[in-house]
Amino acid sequence: RVERQKIVDFVDFYTSSRGYLIQAGTFPELTDATDLCGYKVAVAKGTTMADAITGLSDTWVADGKDAIEGQIYPDQSACVLAVQSARADLTILSDHAALAIAQASDGALEVILRPNEGQDINGLVLRKGDLLGPMQAAIQGLMDSGALLEIFTTWNLQDLMLTTATAN
Repeated sequence: RVERQKIVDFVDFYTSSRGYLIQAGTFPELTDATDLCGYKVAVAKGTTMADAITGLSDTWVADGKDAIEGQIYPDQSACVLAVQSARADLTILSDHAALAIAQASDGALEVILRPNEGQDINGLVLRKGDLLGPMQAAIQGLMDSGALLEIFTTWNLQDLMLTTATAN
């Protein structure tokens, strides 16, 4: 990101990390990724989780834990269907996508947020120049007025919003 700041400016106002999408009420608590041992985890082909799930499972099996049954699907939609049909216990995706899918499921799906897994800071990317100050002030104004919270709440993303718009 520091390299990119040489050619563009950033105004950050929300985070993203991982979300575990599950059938509602199926997991009382998942405290960390080692709790995935013994479960069927659907991941989309070509994603970082598809690459990582086998290695994670092998590491934990070596530590005496049950294997993770990693199920590779062609895309995230197929992973969600696997969870909905109980072929998989959960799928792992970006938290904002998981929250939107859960919201659209009429209560059938829910999300376990994993804020310490794959955390990114997000916002606007601007051409380098004089827009940074006005855009940061505009986003901060939306935050201060509550308008941005209202927008994020509409989409069930309120837990991802930062309280201060930061620049670069």
